[in-house]
Amino acid sequence: MKKPLFSIILTLLIGSLITVICSFILPINHKVYYYAYNEKVYIKKLDSKVAIRYKNSEAAQLSNAIAQKSKNENFEIKWQDSRTIVINTNSVIKADSLITPLA
Repeated sequence: MKKPLFSIILTLLIGSLITVICSFILPINHKVYYYAYNEKVYIKKLDSKVAIRYKNSEAAQLSNAIAQKSKNENFEIKWQDSRTIVINTNSVIKADSLITPLA
């Protein structure tokens, strides 16, 4: 009587241990999302676009250096509102070069 009970408990324990280990080892899908009311909306990362939101509109007005740089390179700048701009570049490398000085 003790031997079948012991083997059942041991099997359940080993199965649980394997399940826990596999849940940590297998890659986890880290998709970024937000909730729009009761609907989950996934966010797509665009490597060639950078969105910048300034603290206030005065700081946004001081961003003319970026606008001047866009005339020299292939950047497209769109103002979304008085504090937010979206910069569209033609390559991922140029988008990364914009992000690095801001960090």
